Amino acid sequence: MPITPQIAKWIRSNWSVFFLLGSLAFMNIFSLQSLETRPRFWYDEGINVELARNFSSFGKLDVIIAPNTLSGNGALVGSTGYPVTVPLAGVYRAFGFGFAQSRLYMLAWMNIFLIAIYLFSRKRWGSVVATLTTLLFVTYPPFYGNGRSVMGEIPGFFFLLGSLWMYLEKRSNVGIGLLAGLAVISKPSVYIFVLPVYAILYFFRERKHILRSFKYLFWFGVGAFGSLIPWLLLYREQVFTESTWVKIAEHYSNPYATAGVTVFDNIHNNLLSFFTTGTLVYMLFFALVVAAITYVRKEWRIHDHALLLFTLFFTPLALAYYLKSAGYLRYLIAVQFLLVLLITPSVAALIEKSRFYKRIWLVPTALGFLILFQAVYLFTAAKLFYGRGTLEAAEYAQMQFPNATFGTINSPTVASLLPAEQRYSSISTYGLYGFGTDITQLPIEELPDIVFITREDYPEYAAFLDRYYVSLKTVSDGSLILGLQSKNLDGTQ
Repeated sequence: MPITPQIAKWIRSNWSVFFLLGSLAFMNIFSLQSLETRPRFWYDEGINVELARNFSSFGKLDVIIAPNTLSGNGALVGSTGYPVTVPLAGVYRAFGFGFAQSRLYMLAWMNIFLIAIYLFSRKRWGSVVATLTTLLFVTYPPFYGNGRSVMGEIPGFFFLLGSLWMYLEKRSNVGIGLLAGLAVISKPSVYIFVLPVYAILYFFRERKHILRSFKYLFWFGVGAFGSLIPWLLLYREQVFTESTWVKIAEHYSNPYATAGVTVFDNIHNNLLSFFTTGTLVYMLFFALVVAAITYVRKEWRIHDHALLLFTLFFTPLALAYYLKSAGYLRYLIAVQFLLVLLITPSVAALIEKSRFYKRIWLVPTALGFLILFQAVYLFTAAKLFYGRGTLEAAEYAQMQFPNATFGTINSPTVASLLPAEQRYSSISTYGLYGFGTDITQLPIEELPDIVFITREDYPEYAAFLDRYYVSLKTVSDGSLILGLQSKNLDGTQ
C-alpha cells in the first residue's frame, strides 16, 4: 500500500515514536531472555514477593512465620511499599502465583517507566532529546538490575517523575504531594528525602511570598498524607502502637546496629571505595558535565532551574544515606536516574547556544558515544548477577516432598515460593534480627521435615542441625537442603 502524503507527514512529525517503540522492543526482548535469573532472586525481593502473595491469599501485607500464621508485624517487614506489592497481589489473584508472574509484572513497570521518561523529555525538551534520553535509559545497566527485581525503585521514580512534571507545570499541589508520597512509600530508603526537598523548593520559589509558600506546602502535605492513608488502613492494627514507630525510627537511624556495625564504620568504608566503584565514577562524570553546563549556560539554568535545584538538593541527602549504609548502590538509583535524565538536554543546551548551533547532528553524535558505551557494557560486563538456586531449591523440595513441612532459616526467597500451610520461617537481617519462628525452640515432634539454610548461616545452627538433620542436597548457589533424621523422606513416621 503506497504511503499517502498525510501518512508521510505524520511519520515525519512523530519519527521519535518509532525510536520509542524500538527501545521498548529491545528492552522486552533483552529482558525476557533471562527475566527470572538475571538478576538472581534475592533477599529483599523475596520478602516483597511473600508480602504480595500473602495479601492475595489472606488480605494482609505480612510474612508467614508458621503454617498459615502471619507475624502480625508486617509494617516492620519489607523495603517496598503497597504501591508495588498490592497491585502484584492483584496479578496473583488474576493469573495465579508464580515467580515468572512477579518478574513479568516488574517488566510491565519498566515499560511504563520508559514511556514516562520519553513523554516527560519530549514535553520539556523536544523529540531529539526525548529519543536520546530514552536510548540512554534503555542501555543503562542499573535500569535492568533494579527494574527486573520486585522492588520499589522503578515504580518510585515513575511517581516522582509525575510529581516533578506537575510541579514544573504548576499543577495541583495536592496532586504533586500525592505522587511524591507514593514515590516515598514505594521505596522509603531511596525516596525518603523527596518530601523535604519539595519543601525547600517551595520556599525557594516563593521566597518573596513566604505565606504563599506555606499555603502551597499545606496542600502539598494534604496530598502526601493522602498517599499514606492506604498504608495506615493496611496496618491499622500496628501503626497506632508506640512500639511500631520506635522500631521504625531505630531501623532508619542505624539498621546495622544488630550486626555490631556503626554508621561511622560504613561511612569510612564507603568513602575508601568511592573512586574504585565504576557506577559512582560514571555518575560523578555525569554530575560534573551537568554542573559545568549549568554554570556556563544561563538559558539552561533559567529554563530548568526547578529540576536542577531538585537534583542539587536531593543528591547530597541521598549520598549521605548511601554513605551510612553498607554500601548499597540502589540507595543512589534516584540520583542516577535524575542525572541520566539531565545529561542529554544539558549537552543540547550547550551546543544550541554555541557557534555550532546549526550542526544539530552534534547532539546525537555526542550522546551516541555514551549510548554505544553503555550498550557494549550492558552485553559484556554489566553485573546483572545470574542465579537460579532459589528456584532450584523450591522446585526440588515441592517435587520430591510434596507432603512435607518446611523450615526456612534466613531464606526469604525460598520461603516466598513454598506453601503457607507447610512452612515455618525466620529472618535474621539488619533491623529484623531473629524475626519469625526459631525452629531450634520447637518441640521435637513439631520440627519441620525439610530445612533450607544458606551456607553462611549454617555454622550458627550447626550443632542443632547436625543432631536432628541429614544433608539432602546442595543447590547451585551453595544453599543447603536438610531432611529430618527421624522421618522418611516423604514426611511420614
